[in-house]
Amino acid sequence: MAEKIKMQGEQLDSVASNLLNDAKTVQTVLDNLQSKYLQILNDNWEGNSKDKFVDDFQNNTMKLLQNCVNNLNNTGNSLKQIVEMFAETDSSYSSKTDIK
Repeated sequence: MAEKIKMQGEQLDSVASNLLNDAKTVQTVLDNLQSKYLQILNDNWEGNSKDKFVDDFQNNTMKLLQNCVNNLNNTGNSLKQIVEMFAETDSSYSSKTDIK
């Protein structure tokens, strides 16, 4: 069975742009968590339980969120490349035929 894409290039480009915008949104959340909330915790909580929580938060939660940002960016960029390849192929094909 041949693979098919049943979307217009503009729709695919829109999905790619949305993914890249969502990556920026998640990055902003990640930055806020890192700068604001961890600072509040550090200023107002002392002890081993805080150290364990902050360590777990930075080494697990923050890494998962960063992976999410990376995956959204990678997927969005891959889709953008696919859109460009389709447009180039379509343009090349159209210029070699009478079909416009």
